[in-house]
Amino acid sequence: MKSGVCTSAPGVTGEMAIYQQLFQVRHGCSAKLNWMNNEDEETRKEPGGLLDVIRKRPPLYLGRRSLSALWNFIQGYNLALRDHNLENADHVLPRQFHNWVTRRLQCRDSSGSVRDMILATTNHDEASALDKFFELYDEFRSGDRPEH
Repeated sequence: MKSGVCTSAPGVTGEMAIYQQLFQVRHGCSAKLNWMNNEDEETRKEPGGLLDVIRKRPPLYLGRRSLSALWNFIQGYNLALRDHNLENADHVLPRQFHNWVTRRLQCRDSSGSVRDMILATTNHDEASALDKFFELYDEFRSGDRPEH
């Protein structure tokens, strides 16, 4: 990292400030974060909106079309929330999503991650698993829930 203190751009607050800081740490303090247009910024603020933004252009946010890359992004995002004492902020995935996927995919062992359960259904094809994740996520959000 370049010397000096990295700070968020003026007017950047909340989650966006976290993205700005993470981006600056990775690319140096002089780099600017301008990867979301206004429509994406508004979508991101809605429940589940960040995933909707990522879905449009996975390689932009994840580096490649991969469920593992998305999963790592989500885990990093949640870690950043905890590190910045924003534990009460909305997580990317609702907590009940894991149990819902376990039932929906009829997995006998619920100790694995959502990523692992979905990858198992796609013969570990990362791009197909990413598509399957978004299909399941849409179904979950629509309220079409499997019976216990």
